[in-house]
Amino acid sequence: MNVLHYEEKIQPELGEFVNNVGIGLDAAIVAATNTSIAKKKLNKYKMGSLAYIFSLAQTLFHQKFFPISVDVNGQNATFSRAFLCTVTNHPYFGGGVPIAPTADPTVNNMDLVILERISFIKILGLIILLIQKKHLRSKYIYHVVSDKIRIRSTSAQQGQADGEVLGIRPYDITFTTTQRNFWFHPHQ
Repeated sequence: MNVLHYEEKIQPELGEFVNNVGIGLDAAIVAATNTSIAKKKLNKYKMGSLAYIFSLAQTLFHQKFFPISVDVNGQNATFSRAFLCTVTNHPYFGGGVPIAPTADPTVNNMDLVILERISFIKILGLIILLIQKKHLRSKYIYHVVSDKIRIRSTSAQQGQADGEVLGIRPYDITFTTTQRNFWFHPHQ
């Protein structure tokens, strides 16, 4: 299975993750969900993923855009109004949201998905495309696949790795891939 490795240069930090790392909206949703009373109550009924919907509604209006720069496949791209930035090797995050439907954890690469801040009406349209797994075709989405990605954000933003809060800070983070063997034990 493909595991993603990251190296953070601003706060010297190395780590690995299985699914995704996000900066911006998805990380703010994770932070809000992880501290929400709703998640604790919904988890009792095995409906904890619904807490992400409540957090999305709460966070969507408060998340500000931020500048980031990305180096991928020898190319640099800058975004002055980034709203969501996710590196993933898995199609889904946060309760089954298909952020990168074409991502495959068995392939030695990762997907980068960036959304710049757009109007609320356009976000609603994008959510409909997201549900249909057609959002990557939108002109509002930057999507690229690579085996090495570097993201720099001088603006302090919320970050998350596999649903664990990384904190609010600037980032200079490089992602690479590595293969790991996993042993799965079926439930009996």
